[in-house]
This record gives sequence, structure tokens and C-alpha cells, in this order.
Amino acid sequence: MYFVRHALSTGNTQKILQGHLDTKLSKQGLKQAGELTRKLESHYDIVYSSSLSRAKETAIIALNNKYDIIFKDKLREMNLGDLEGVQFSDMTGEQEMMWQKIHSDLEFNDHNGESPNEFLNRTVNIFNEIVTKAKQKSHQSILIFTHEGVLKMILEIHLKLTEGPFENTEIITIEYEYGKWKLMNAKYSN
Repeated sequence: MYFVRHALSTGNTQKILQGHLDTKLSKQGLKQAGELTRKLESHYDIVYSSSLSRAKETAIIALNNKYDIIFKDKLREMNLGDLEGVQFSDMTGEQEMMWQKIHSDLEFNDHNGESPNEFLNRTVNIFNEIVTKAKQKSHQSILIFTHEGVLKMILEIHLKLTEGPFENTEIITIEYEYGKWKLMNAKYSN
């Protein structure tokens, strides 16, 4: 299973919290997505992508229309509600408190977005849904375009790793072997 973090978005360049904010790829991000084509020359049985533009555009450009892509809302980044569109450097005291609570309180949802627990459940559910379908269809090679938060959650839940940050267009490879998930990237270890 291959995960790709989306290419550089306009939100990344502006250093804003994006969450479900539907930002497009920046000029550099468009170039990064094109460069991914060479890195993704393997055969994939099925391809998924977050339905947010920054991941969709990365997938479409990188795969150069060679695959049908299944777009899934459940692969979106965490819904940050009132914090979406806010620059880190411009956070008010209340916004900073919300940001800290999102990272320390699994039930916090006073920001009109998802609680960390809701995000966790959504991420676990889509991962399990993809794995179940792969088993049913005998898919061996799965490619998923998504976001840093989703990547971190999957690695933490299924591999007990707290890796990151992940670079834009970084490819994370995991395999199911001997009854457990194993990270295959040399950059990380488990």
C-alpha cells in the first residue's frame, strides 16, 4: 500500500491551517505533481484520493490519466472548523488554545470542526474499508493520495509510529506481513 501526501498547495505556501478548506496546488505544487509521475511508475490495482482539490490535482497530474481514481471524502484532512484559513503567525489567544486542545483532548470540538476522536474514527474506518475491499478483490498494490494528518493517524494506529512531518509528495509504503502492518520506507523505522 502506497500513500502519497499531496503536492504543495496555496495554503501550504501561505502557512495557513487548511483542514477541509479546499485549496488548489501552487505553481511549485503543480511541478511537484508532474515530477511524481516518474516515481509512480509501478502498476496499481486500485487508486484512491481525498476529494479535496490539493490531493485530487496531485493524483490526476501524477498519474497522467493512466488510472481511474476513486475520490473519497473520508480521506480528507481533519476538519479544523473555525481554525481553517488562519495563519499560524496570526493566531489569537483563543485560536492558540483551540489548536492546543485539538492536540491534547480527544473529545474537543468547540471549534465547529471534528474532534480528534471523530477524525481518528473516520481515518480508521476508511483504512479498514480500503483493506477489506482489497482482500475481496485480491488487490495487491493500492495507491492513496491524502494528507499529512491522515498519514500520521494511519501510522500511529496501525504501526504504532509517531512519524512526520511528511514532505509534500512524500511516498510512504506499508505492507501487511505475518499478521501485522510494516513500514517499508528506509527513512522511518518500526
